[in-house]
Amino acid sequence: MENSILQPALESHMRSSLGFHTLTLSKPSYLCKGHELIGQFMEVSKKTGNLQIYSDKYGNVKIKFYKRDMGIEWSVRFNVWNERLKLPYDVVEVKINPKTLCGIYDYITAATIRDFYRAIENFDNISESISPLLETFRNYELKRIDYCANFSVNELAPGCTSEQIIDLIKRSDIPSAFTEYTEYDEISHRKKPKSDSFYLMCQSVHINCYRKVVELQQRAEIGNRRMTSCVSQATVDEARDIIRFEVQCKYLKVYSLSKEAKKAKYTVATEFEYLLGDRMCRNIIEYYFKKTIGYGDWYSLKDAIAKIQSHNFNRQKENRLIEALNCVNQCRSLAKAKALYQGNDLLAFNRTLNDLSDLNINPVTIPRDWGIKQIPNLLCEYYRQKRLEQSMYCLELLEKEDPNYFRKMIREQCRSEG
Repeated sequence: MENSILQPALESHMRSSLGFHTLTLSKPSYLCKGHELIGQFMEVSKKTGNLQIYSDKYGNVKIKFYKRDMGIEWSVRFNVWNERLKLPYDVVEVKINPKTLCGIYDYITAATIRDFYRAIENFDNISESISPLLETFRNYELKRIDYCANFSVNELAPGCTSEQIIDLIKRSDIPSAFTEYTEYDEISHRKKPKSDSFYLMCQSVHINCYRKVVELQQRAEIGNRRMTSCVSQATVDEARDIIRFEVQCKYLKVYSLSKEAKKAKYTVATEFEYLLGDRMCRNIIEYYFKKTIGYGDWYSLKDAIAKIQSHNFNRQKENRLIEALNCVNQCRSLAKAKALYQGNDLLAFNRTLNDLSDLNINPVTIPRDWGIKQIPNLLCEYYRQKRLEQSMYCLELLEKEDPNYFRKMIREQCRSEG
């Protein structure tokens, strides 16, 4: 989709962003020092009153900062068996939010590799202040990466709401090997997908698309009950139009990506740059966005049909495209429509979906009662506005270097035309 590397402006003024937001790191302790480490955490907790230490239902010990979110949490697992070495060991896992760890309390903008490098120093300083057993950042390996794109609906698709966008996204495709997350509903007495998100799972990757405001409201409510909330009402209000598309790469996926880095002869130091760099963030988001939501714009059924008819295809192709739109519209979901087909019929239906994509038409159509004709594809519109912002930034630089740059450019254009 985007083959060239997007070199960002020094400071983007867009509210939409693309990158990652959370990392999970892991470090083994083959001397089984886990209980000693917990004791040192407890000593720091007694001195500062700033650490919360508790056990989860699996017997793992969790540690987090109590009074303020510092962007770092620990988990210690005991007696994990290593089959190859035939011995037990303890594991220290660390979950970090690079932006918060940098002291930037921005829960909306995605982190980048630049935030990551700034966070490393704080990671090491905090670890050193607690215990030498935590060691430094370089002693850990990446276990999970949560890549994300945060889309401002007001910025990318003005005229509609984040609730409407989620409604359309929930009708998207479910790739093979993925299943949709469901939870038991007390009213219907059956398992149902979550009403405010589109959450898909497979063994190595989870995809979660949701309204950011709902997540922040839940965090604020929990924090208020514990008197530890770091999420202000202003932050919640700012997130009301934000849709987050999140790709949670679990250990198997991260391991696969790490092997790619090693094949490309990246060192341990530069492997992080490969995994967390702008190019990888874009590649991951684009790949899973295309497999689920797709790249076409959303249209009302009437306007999608009119766009197809405007191309004057032969009668057979036109009918095939319109029938596919009607099928998805009647099933109220692309995944449910695809489930109606098998074998060669499914292959033919997928070819029709590709034809619609070539026309920039998303097979999921806008409900008629919304009164909206077209909604741009969020990822494509983000890239369009990003390129425009960067172009303006380059022109501003040229104007600073040569105040007469635009005057000369217009003069040269007039000469060439005259």
